[in-house]
Amino acid sequence: MKRILGNGMDIRKVRSVPWIVTGLVFAELVGAFESGMALQLLYSNDPFFGTDIAQLSWIMTAYTLIAAASVGVCGRLGDQFGRKRVLIAVLIISTIGTLVSALAPSVEVVIVGRAIQGVSASILPLTFGIARSALPSARVPLAITLLGITASGAGAGGILIAGVIIDHFTWHLMFYVCAVLSVAAGITTVFMIPKDSTVVKAGGRIDYVGMVLFSLGIWPLLYAVTKAGDWGLGAPRTLIFAAVGAVILLLWARWELNFGDPIVDIRRFRDAKFSLTMLATAMSGAVLLGMLGVFNKAVMRTPESITSPDGSIVDLPVGLGFSATQAAIPSVLGAVVGFTLSPVTARLAHSLGATPVAMLGFGTGIVGYFSVLFTHQSPVAFVINMVVLSAGGVALTMAALPMMIIECVPEVDTSAATGMQLVTRSTFQAVGTALIGVVLAIGTLGFGSQSFMSQTGLTTAVVVGIAGSAIGLVMVVAADRWRPNGSGEASMPTETTVPEQVPGETGVGERIDDGEPQPKGV
Repeated sequence: MKRILGNGMDIRKVRSVPWIVTGLVFAELVGAFESGMALQLLYSNDPFFGTDIAQLSWIMTAYTLIAAASVGVCGRLGDQFGRKRVLIAVLIISTIGTLVSALAPSVEVVIVGRAIQGVSASILPLTFGIARSALPSARVPLAITLLGITASGAGAGGILIAGVIIDHFTWHLMFYVCAVLSVAAGITTVFMIPKDSTVVKAGGRIDYVGMVLFSLGIWPLLYAVTKAGDWGLGAPRTLIFAAVGAVILLLWARWELNFGDPIVDIRRFRDAKFSLTMLATAMSGAVLLGMLGVFNKAVMRTPESITSPDGSIVDLPVGLGFSATQAAIPSVLGAVVGFTLSPVTARLAHSLGATPVAMLGFGTGIVGYFSVLFTHQSPVAFVINMVVLSAGGVALTMAALPMMIIECVPEVDTSAATGMQLVTRSTFQAVGTALIGVVLAIGTLGFGSQSFMSQTGLTTAVVVGIAGSAIGLVMVVAADRWRPNGSGEASMPTETTVPEQVPGETGVGERIDDGEPQPKGV
């Protein structure tokens, strides 16, 4: 016998808030795990990967490059065809990419698999959208907070789990575990997350051409950067790749200016404060996310000494000799400390404003990179420095820069502007990952078929990190001096706005099910 609520709805069809949130969190576990786990492969002891850090950095670069292109497009697809459907499709594609990497016969194929996995970066914004449309408005902030914590904690946890697997098993298992997680998340998404209501689906065109041109333009530029050390900065091949990338990006910019719903609305850059904040975001993505993630693993995973071909022991100038599991410690501690200090960061941003917090973040980056020169030979000191960098520099800038962007635009444009910021940060994270691979290859010490980081490479990386952090700091200070066009006047394009309909408001209750209203209080 059916239990019928007062509005005539079968209670068995109702999905509770905890049930939905659990499904969303489980889906985001996949995206977070995949984003960080492959860092452990950069300095794997398996001969399969070798020691060419410039090539291995593409394991991360390929992921972040596709992530940057897919986030905006998948979000738009979710708005048009339903976020649940797109989320399931993303999980399927991610599973395919994971299996490609697991079964790869060469490093190049692993990189291809990682590129396919890059679509999983769109899981977080999709879950944000589902939370907003499927949950009562009072429960949305809690769900968003839980998803954000999951993204941070699971990313660090993925590095730790991957480290344990690499130390005690085979690297292939890391990808198989991820594939199982993806399949499980797909199943929970089907049964735990409600269907999209037709009320929340949006129209509009999808910028497929912009996505393709953006990816095709960035790739040859980054490839030219990573090969410049081998080919020569002025070599014909280097210049040709760079020129091709530049031409394609110019075509992309022209396309975006003429397309109605671009993945990056270039016209917004007419606002000086918006442009300067985006430049600061680019520096944050490059030096505090892309470079730092590879750099700290490079120092920790490089051995303290090696046995030379003649049998003698040679002490290396850089390297702490950490295992893969030990190398995950700064990431885990940084996530814990960052989460613990998040209320303090929010309070600072509220009381002081976003600009001082962003300045403090970039200032921490400058001090942290400089301190590497004095801590890279002490395991404890280096770990503490990396925790401060990740929990301070990264957390503070990631909290403050979105707030600075929000100050630049009208409220109706908040989602589009912050989406552009996410694309910018992800793109320059890929740039930073590729760049640090080239920098660390400077002056490498060769022993037979193996090569190791030199003091010159470490010092150059520190200089680049300090310079990037300083540029970000200058951009933040300069942005603070400009009056934002947040009202939409002058330099910002005007847009016709439509009053937003709150998902699920039916006059009876709030929608948290497969299209049927639920009375409040249930």
